[in-house]
Amino acid sequence: MRMRRLKSTKMSDLIPQTNYNTKAQTFIAKRGALVMKEISSIGLLAGKYNSKVGIDAFIFTVMKVAQIDRTCGIMVTLKTDNDGLQTCLIDEDELPELVNGINYLDEKLMQLHHCVPNQIELAYITKDDFKVGFVAKPDPNPNPSFFCSVRGAESAFLPAEQLPQLEALIEKAIDYLKSISAS
Repeated sequence: MRMRRLKSTKMSDLIPQTNYNTKAQTFIAKRGALVMKEISSIGLLAGKYNSKVGIDAFIFTVMKVAQIDRTCGIMVTLKTDNDGLQTCLIDEDELPELVNGINYLDEKLMQLHHCVPNQIELAYITKDDFKVGFVAKPDPNPNPSFFCSVRGAESAFLPAEQLPQLEALIEKAIDYLKSISAS
């Protein structure tokens, strides 16, 4: 019986996975180039049950030969007792819509602060599956709060009064990124 010789595969023939939800994920997955990650802490919100939501600004730079490419955005880090740390990346072009979504959530929470006629769930979800929203149930004394989660993992719950603080942290990150790109 004669055996066929298999063609050998070179490393350069292998195609890396490119099925990422964000430009930032695709960017840092590049190989054969120098990848620099700059991360600046913007702020942290403490939630209920020892949970925390951290907002960082990022700038990723890929340098290959004489070409330099950059992308930026924010990194959301969620810490809960059960899940440890969960992180997601939100591209810069998605940030204005995220801010608008959080602003709408805040307005809706204020409307429901005194009366919740029906069960309502409202959430904004980014491309990398960061979810911020709330669930309100009919209750004579509603005490609404909102949640943040990453990829459906355990949620951090925060008082409704902190939703504008989350929005402010994201706005601060946007301002920081604008100041860096202007220089």
